[in-house]
Amino acid sequence: MAPEIEEQKEFDLGDLYQFHIDAPLADKLKLNDPSAARWLAPISRFPIFDGEDEYPSLEHYYAAMKYKYGTNKPQLAKGLFGKNGTVHQQALRFESVQLADREPTEEDTAKFLADEMAAIQKQVKPAGFKANKVTFHEGEWLLKRDEVLRSGVEQRWNKDARFRRILEAVRNQGKYLLYYTGATGTSDLGGIRRANKTIDGNNRLGKLMMEIASFPNA
Repeated sequence: MAPEIEEQKEFDLGDLYQFHIDAPLADKLKLNDPSAARWLAPISRFPIFDGEDEYPSLEHYYAAMKYKYGTNKPQLAKGLFGKNGTVHQQALRFESVQLADREPTEEDTAKFLADEMAAIQKQVKPAGFKANKVTFHEGEWLLKRDEVLRSGVEQRWNKDARFRRILEAVRNQGKYLLYYTGATGTSDLGGIRRANKTIDGNNRLGKLMMEIASFPNA
């Protein structure tokens, strides 16, 4: 007997709460927090720990764990992605030069974080592994991937009051949480809503956040 194919759910735009670092500024949740959808993004700066090692965001932490558990050079995890690692320190130096004597606007912050996210993701692609002279073992990474992601999201849920307040508001308003990853392609962690109203992409991050925040039917 052929396996059953899971029916794809359809979502109207009003059914979704889409989050990403470039999300439009809008107080859709009535929390007096127009940048709430940006704050849920994994690149938003809230420290995530692996033991005593501190990472500037969930995005940094997730990439670091890919090196720690999936490559032959686990020591590069902290060196590349840690609080004092290459990627974050380069980003901070760039921001300091760009801002000079002024405070960053919301759009400045979004642009800086989007650039830093791109720098992180560059390191976990085949070309990045090659440049860092590491061998990536996908099977070993997949054994730890879900555990790693859950640990990072649970840290934000337990320690980040703003993150928790936003998720609770999305839950209480009956929305489906979608990590929007752009129209250029699908994503394992996120996805996009297609014209046929279905979600293209696994949306693993959005689904896990809904589960941890006890969304109905998550």
